[in-house]
Amino acid sequence: MNRPVNIKRFFRYLTSRILADVFFLAGGVYVLKTLLRNKKVLIILNYHNFSKYNNYNIKRGSILETGYAKSFEKQIRFLRRHFNFCYPEEFYGANCRSSINLLITFDDGYKDNFDIALPVLSRNNASTIFFLTTSFIGTENWLWHDKLRFLVSIGEFDQKKAEDILLEINAGINPARDTVDNVNNSFPINPPKRIMMNWDEVAEIHKSGFSLGSHTENHSNLDQLDYHAQLSEINHSIEIISVKTGSKCKYIAYPNGLFNDSTLRIARDQEIEFGFSVIPGINKKNTDKLIMKRIGASASDKKSFLLFKIFISVFR
Repeated sequence: MNRPVNIKRFFRYLTSRILADVFFLAGGVYVLKTLLRNKKVLIILNYHNFSKYNNYNIKRGSILETGYAKSFEKQIRFLRRHFNFCYPEEFYGANCRSSINLLITFDDGYKDNFDIALPVLSRNNASTIFFLTTSFIGTENWLWHDKLRFLVSIGEFDQKKAEDILLEINAGINPARDTVDNVNNSFPINPPKRIMMNWDEVAEIHKSGFSLGSHTENHSNLDQLDYHAQLSEINHSIEIISVKTGSKCKYIAYPNGLFNDSTLRIARDQEIEFGFSVIPGINKKNTDKLIMKRIGASASDKKSFLLFKIFISVFR
């Protein structure tokens, strides 16, 4: 389906692109290094997948089509050249000597993380955590928000309405029951393709030296669940990761970045060491290890735009 260009988005994109390019050409990476010199920070980038619906500049593509492998490799090579990749336990440890440290994260457990991201990350030895929505791993099932995006892609759901719903979900507002049912009932009984990893692919990622974390069992907004429901979501997820990979799960990324005091209590009780939010910003030595900040990133971002995002986050 040929979706129209959003004019407001086009001008926002054009403006930010110009600012980012000017910043980059004016020596932005050295400006950033000067600002953060001797401050010991951990910058965490938050990716999801490589679908052309989620990764785009002006017009959305199809959720079934992936791309931007070359763009992603340029990003990672650039980051490798200028910053130090490390895991959070290294950053909080006594031996972290670099001022600007960087960690890559991928949420949900998409198959293209294995197909596209893993080779790039391996070639560049980039510290990365893959957060898994465990009940979807090894199945043909799609997350509800991906079903919605698919229906937009084939013209069976209004794009503007869908994006409003997704923004509300990110803010902790659940869609109406009839909307949920409508999307589930309209989605094909046999999904058009497998978009989530299987456990063999997860095991290969772990074998390659990268880390795994929980993104809960069902991608539920934890702050809307009672204590016992949250415990089930988190505990079942970390248990199956341990069973399937033989490794203890010490990381969690809260779905949509939503959590509450019960979430943090459960994380501590389950001996999870690091929790990841979607609060924008950079992490310092005194940042709460269970409320770590992340910067949203897309594989389609130019190097200059990605650097500009990091620069802006310094002031948040």
